[in-house]
Amino acid sequence: MFHFGEEKAREYGEKIVAELSGKTVSKRKDTAEQPGGLKYEAEKLNMDMWDLLEALEGMCGDGRAREIDDSTYLVL
Repeated sequence: MFHFGEEKAREYGEKIVAELSGKTVSKRKDTAEQPGGLKYEAEKLNMDMWDLLEALEGMCGDGRAREIDDSTYLVL
C-alpha cells in the first residue's frame, strides 16, 4: 500500500539518515530557520524543505523516522 512520502523517502532517505540520524527535526514555523528546524536542516541537506517534510513522513512509514509529537520528527 502506498503512503504519503514514500517516494521522497526512497529518493532522500539515505541522505537524511546519514546526516540527521539521532537528531530531531521540527516542522514548527517559529523555529524553521534555527538548527533542528525544517528550513534550516533542508538547506544544510541542499534540498527543498517541502521535500524534506514529505520524506520524513515517508520515513515514518518505513521505520527510519518517528513522529515524537505533533511537530517533531526523530530520525532513527
